[in-house]
Amino acid sequence: MGSLYVEYKTTVSKFVKKINELNCTDNMKPLSYRVINAWVLKEGYLKVNDNNKKVPAKKGEELGLGIELRESAYGAVYNVVTFDENFRTLY
Repeated sequence: MGSLYVEYKTTVSKFVKKINELNCTDNMKPLSYRVINAWVLKEGYLKVNDNNKKVPAKKGEELGLGIELRESAYGAVYNVVTFDENFRTLY
């Protein structure tokens, strides 16, 4: 089995991709990032802001959730929720 190491701060989708690469077999359905996002929202680590965007709640920030500004290949700027190794051990 390979290593589950991912960079210090990562997105849920990158983390789930790594899990699926290491653990998904032909007879398994891949894990979806939506499962983790739903759990994080339900547990109060993320909240939905006035613009209907998911952002870290205070509880999430204390455990390593953050926001990172990214730029698309077309120049559009957007935010992504990141989480560090402290938060990954929680799930």
